[in-house]
Amino acid sequence: MRLDFHVHSNLSKDALHSLKHLAVKAKAIGLDGIAVCDHDAMPKDDFKLEGLLIMRGIECSAQEGHISVFGVPPDFDYMKGIPAAEIARRAERAGGISIVNHAFSIRKRNSMGSHAFKVKATAIERFNGSDFIHNLRAWKSIPVGTGGSDAHSVYELGNAYTLLECEPWEDAVLEAVRKKQFKAVLAQNPFSILRRKYERLMKKRDK
Repeated sequence: MRLDFHVHSNLSKDALHSLKHLAVKAKAIGLDGIAVCDHDAMPKDDFKLEGLLIMRGIECSAQEGHISVFGVPPDFDYMKGIPAAEIARRAERAGGISIVNHAFSIRKRNSMGSHAFKVKATAIERFNGSDFIHNLRAWKSIPVGTGGSDAHSVYELGNAYTLLECEPWEDAVLEAVRKKQFKAVLAQNPFSILRRKYERLMKKRDK
């Protein structure tokens, strides 16, 4: 299945579109699922779309950078700024998984660099659809990792995604990640990012 493992809805302040809008677009472009992980918040929207898996998680702001968790309860126990390794441990204890995001980004407050390998997360993001610098470094540094667009709009969906050897169910996805039965795919379209930035600029101007 093709799953975009890093998507933001407008629950994140820097994202544009609703979960419903994202889901409809994801299905239209041929994705089998999206994993929504807003910044330090679990999506509460219970929207469902037949034929598309919608996973809900959190992109946690850890001490060293960003790490996403999935398969955890809505009241997942963590606090901003605690070590990423502790978040990974708590996710595992809660029955979920953890993925270190854009480890080699030039945005230092969001990235962990080589420390990502010491966190003992379930996986590390290999390809990020919004971060060219990370992808250049991760190409060799992270031979096995997930792929996610890091979409903050519908335009960026699918810029990177994960191919998984499993059925399109959340439990099956979690198990496939634990067993490393996945492959990251990069399909970056830089114009999609520019389109998002233009729309955000127009919305600010209208205000």
